[in-house]
Amino acid sequence: MRKVTTSVLLAAALLGAAGSAGARDGVMNSVSEKVQVESRNGKVLVRLTFKNDSNRTVYVPRSVASDKELFGAWFEVRDSSNGDPVDYIGPTVKRAPLGKDDYLPLKPHSRHHNTIDITQAYAFIPGRHTYQLSFAGNYVADVNQIAQLTPVELNSVMFAHIGK
Repeated sequence: MRKVTTSVLLAAALLGAAGSAGARDGVMNSVSEKVQVESRNGKVLVRLTFKNDSNRTVYVPRSVASDKELFGAWFEVRDSSNGDPVDYIGPTVKRAPLGKDDYLPLKPHSRHHNTIDITQAYAFIPGRHTYQLSFAGNYVADVNQIAQLTPVELNSVMFAHIGK
């Protein structure tokens, strides 16, 4: 059985509660995210691609859409050999609930890319190891109804990294 961290359980509960909003917003299944990981020169870089194939502007969290470093455990990283979680050791910023300015508009039929360096944010094991990174993102269909989050399909990718 796969272990799930508390933060992922909380996120899943919040996203699950908002799932029915997607059917009403007219864009469900038209918004997607793709996760790619590149490990080179001692760094682990996560490239996120947000894609909006709908006819409406949607809004994605700026923290993953435009920040270059993490300020919270947005990704679940696991050692692929045994499934053990890799601890998030980066900064965590306590803040108020997200507001309108915390979302980036994604226009209809467009894509947005962002690359985040997570090297110092997770306790990668020294030596060569293979990891699985998962990301459960979400978007808002109406910036005036921020509480109605719509989940995006869980993305998961395997990558190798040589930790110091």
